[in-house]
Amino acid sequence: MRANLTCINCMLEKAERNYLTYDQEEEGMLLFMKEVYGEIANAHIQDTAPLIYSKINAILEKKFDVGDPFYTQKRHYNQFLMRKEMEIYKRIQTADDQLKSALQFAMIGNLIDFGAMDEVDEEKLESMIEQADEQILDAKTLKYFRRELELNHKLVYLTDNAGEIVFDKILIQTIQRLYPKVEIQVIVRGGVALNDALMEDAEEVGLTKIVPVMGNGTKIPGTQLGVINQEAQESIDSADFILSKGQGNFESLSETGKNIYFLFLCKCQLFVDRFQMERFQGIFIRECDSE
Repeated sequence: MRANLTCINCMLEKAERNYLTYDQEEEGMLLFMKEVYGEIANAHIQDTAPLIYSKINAILEKKFDVGDPFYTQKRHYNQFLMRKEMEIYKRIQTADDQLKSALQFAMIGNLIDFGAMDEVDEEKLESMIEQADEQILDAKTLKYFRRELELNHKLVYLTDNAGEIVFDKILIQTIQRLYPKVEIQVIVRGGVALNDALMEDAEEVGLTKIVPVMGNGTKIPGTQLGVINQEAQESIDSADFILSKGQGNFESLSETGKNIYFLFLCKCQLFVDRFQMERFQGIFIRECDSE
């Protein structure tokens, strides 16, 4: 999904806000924004928003010691949801449809996104957790996904945000218990990208103890085929099916012809308009060139 004008305007606004975090001086801002506009002008027409964003962020990283801007938030939400992990897992185990329930919780976790939003409403997150069984999952997509689990062997699971990765762990454990023949490979970001989950997050929440996890070798807040490292590319190419979390992964992987199930919340106007849904409603859709 190539970046459109809405995406570009959003990136320009974020670039300006990000710069002001480190420097208030007007001349420096002007020079920085000139570089940003140049990066956008030189982008290929088919480039995705996550790819362009990563290039803009690289300009900022050259000027300042950016580090991991959302380190504190990532630790907070990992720990916050780990405290709720057992309660959520028990709710799933007692649900009439455990797979559906685990998917609903995994969808809710996508709220923890400091890329699409400036802050996360923790009260809203608590409310969504309480009402997880009210999240609507497309029945046809769920039917197809259940069939994949019954018939196929290799699932590649693409994570999105820290904190959210706890819900991913619970969904993976549920799949392992219900469909023990399915081999699951998890892929996280290879470097700091917004509040996206890294290997250290997978280790912190215990995901690496139950399933193989690899980094994709990039700081792109998505999964850009042809740019990620060879190990991640080969894993995706050899997968029977893919579960892709988050808007960034949708932006970078839609229309690639892979057998992908996308799971996320509509958090920005672009997705609200595209799917004709209200903000914070969930999306569970399938994309496969053979269908």
